[in-house]
Amino acid sequence: MTSPRQHHESSNEQKRFGDETNSSQGRPWDRNTPLKIISWNVDYTRPEPATRMAAILDYLRVRFNKQSDRLIILLQEVCQASLKQLLNTEWVQRNFAINGLKSPTNIESVLLPLPSEMRRDALIVDIPLSTPMDTVPISGKQDIFRLCTTHLESLGKGFDLRRKQLEIISQKLKTGKNHNIVAGLVGGDMNSIEDVEQTWPSDLGLTDVWVEEGVLANETVANSPISNSLGRSSGHTWGYQPKGQYPPRRFDKFMYTGSLRVASRIDGRISERIERLGIWLRADLSPIDRGRTPVPSKTRDLWASDHFGIAIEVSIP
Repeated sequence: MTSPRQHHESSNEQKRFGDETNSSQGRPWDRNTPLKIISWNVDYTRPEPATRMAAILDYLRVRFNKQSDRLIILLQEVCQASLKQLLNTEWVQRNFAINGLKSPTNIESVLLPLPSEMRRDALIVDIPLSTPMDTVPISGKQDIFRLCTTHLESLGKGFDLRRKQLEIISQKLKTGKNHNIVAGLVGGDMNSIEDVEQTWPSDLGLTDVWVEEGVLANETVANSPISNSLGRSSGHTWGYQPKGQYPPRRFDKFMYTGSLRVASRIDGRISERIERLGIWLRADLSPIDRGRTPVPSKTRDLWASDHFGIAIEVSIP
């Protein structure tokens, strides 16, 4: 699932928020069935976006191929070149539908414009849920899991807009005109620069998965013989690939509301709920990628993204 606005403007499949229908063709998501959800800002600003996207997708294929039938990927900062690479990737073609381009018949997808000076928005999908055998749907409404991805306003000057944007998303995760929202989840780049922003989810009635757990566990390190903490105790997802003038931050988050169960397993003394992905992951600029045009040395050893990906496993009881 991709979220940059430039990809939606050419699509006829997107509805304006509020134009909900009761369309629920196809098989709903079975309750108590685990679903893996990944969020990753893939960084549109750096060179070779297609090659970097290829590296990220290959990494995810190797890591999660056995779970492809119950896997959702939320991507931010997808430019046209990286989108083309995504659509031409066989693993994606075989296993995924791309919300934001053409939605599956049983899933409603809406684009929600947000108040923004940077054209930020939220992509929201409603996934129908199976109905428990011993219950009756409320007022005949379809039970749904509402899923959202977004990239909130950037930089210090975006502080006030980020708060307003998250407030709007929180409201939409809880209220639906024609549906009964059993649970709602938003994942994405929240650009939480100021310390006070870490309290916003609870202020707005959302549960921040990392704060709820209080520990980040089961890091998946790519192309490295050892595991470097890289801000593990603080949940950092940005600021190491490469290091820059700004301190590392926990920009990327999952927040939820309603009856959502986040899986937790014990590995030794560590409880696993959130997994950081793509640590040390670099793009392979092979001669095939470069073609006949020499690539400047500064682009030959690229980080796949300046963000780590994050992943959780959820279910609805």
